[in-house]
Amino acid sequence: MHKGYVHFIREIYTYCDKNVGEKALFPVFVNFWDENGDVEYVSRKNLAKLTSEIISRLLDKKVLMEIPKDNKSHNPYGLYKILPHENLMRYDEFVQKKSKLVL
Repeated sequence: MHKGYVHFIREIYTYCDKNVGEKALFPVFVNFWDENGDVEYVSRKNLAKLTSEIISRLLDKKVLMEIPKDNKSHNPYGLYKILPHENLMRYDEFVQKKSKLVL
């Protein structure tokens, strides 16, 4: 698995862990992609697809809940609420050592 993708998932998971109860639009998650290191790795279209797949997994795990759009809003992006959940990123010594080896 490409290390940029692993970092991307880690950033989204960390954001969810730290922002329980908050709402976030789809672009918030897309913006965690590090374009500086991986510009050629993924196109904007593929990035939206990758982000959608990650969000779908988080919806299935009941970490995110999609907030239905009202008819007054003209925002084309999905809106999600971050639900209470067990930490997606476990912050212990073993994980920190392992993540340093991967990166």
